[in-house]
Amino acid sequence: MKKPFRFVAAGGLLFLLAACGGGIGGDDEEPGGGTPVPLATKADALRELSVVAELGGVLEGFSPGGLGGGGTAPKAAQPCQVAGEEDYGTGTGNYRFNYFPEETQLRPVDYSRTVQRSCSYNGANAGVLYTVDGFKESGAASDGSALRYVLTGSGSSPRKTIEERRSNGSVTYRVEELQLGRLQQKTAADGNRERRLVYRYELKDSDQNRILAALGEDGSPFVIRDLDDVESFYSGSYAYETSESGCSGVAGVTTLAAITRNDGRVTGGRLQFDAGDKRAVIVFNADGTGSVQLNGAAPVALTAQDISKALAGSDCIPD
Repeated sequence: MKKPFRFVAAGGLLFLLAACGGGIGGDDEEPGGGTPVPLATKADALRELSVVAELGGVLEGFSPGGLGGGGTAPKAAQPCQVAGEEDYGTGTGNYRFNYFPEETQLRPVDYSRTVQRSCSYNGANAGVLYTVDGFKESGAASDGSALRYVLTGSGSSPRKTIEERRSNGSVTYRVEELQLGRLQQKTAADGNRERRLVYRYELKDSDQNRILAALGEDGSPFVIRDLDDVESFYSGSYAYETSESGCSGVAGVTTLAAITRNDGRVTGGRLQFDAGDKRAVIVFNADGTGSVQLNGAAPVALTAQDISKALAGSDCIPD
């Protein structure tokens, strides 16, 4: 199985679609069970760097991909061609971009909205069937204020996408995604943008792989801010729990100095991870090396290989 978290951009707006509360995971289960992740060793710090890079794509300036258009399912040429129903419409309304404290007023917006009910359609590859249930909406301010939003799920009901692969009439593989949440984005006149989001995500498959993850909290969204596509800032809480051993817990990340990039490589910056009363600060150097300071102790060197491996993917995300 390919790793279920990918990072993509869609139409200039990074479609991270999700999260207004609990409910994903059953019985209001929250990723990590509220237990802080361990932050005692170099390996712990690198694990958190890799997890955040996977969950938020933050060091690449991306968001978890595959979440537009109904999970990782590609958009069908003909909606619900196999079974089910889809209601699609556009309209105008008012929306408050309340993830930005300075946005205190309702703004006029243009939006598109889709509700799918057991909407099944065939994939591009033979033997692949997708079924989508749930709500999604995306919109943009119509008053010239360069604000956009995306909603997935409604209330406490996530949007669900199921992919089934079939051979000789039998299901050989099945994967289910649940998404719930909200993204708001503001773009400045110079093109720099800031995204704020609260997001819950669950993936489970027939191979017993499972990921339960969250970014941000009600009243305290996760923040991703990009400057000229070469500097980025990230802050907020996150939590995760996967089927891989030793991969569970809650933490927070803060940018102490802008993360800089050159040709896709991280060339500078400082990230701070907090979990309970533990702290790790990672410093990135221009030559690709770095260091980590654990709970106020002397910094420990990180090789360029340490950092590149962490940013290439997380061992906590099932293959």
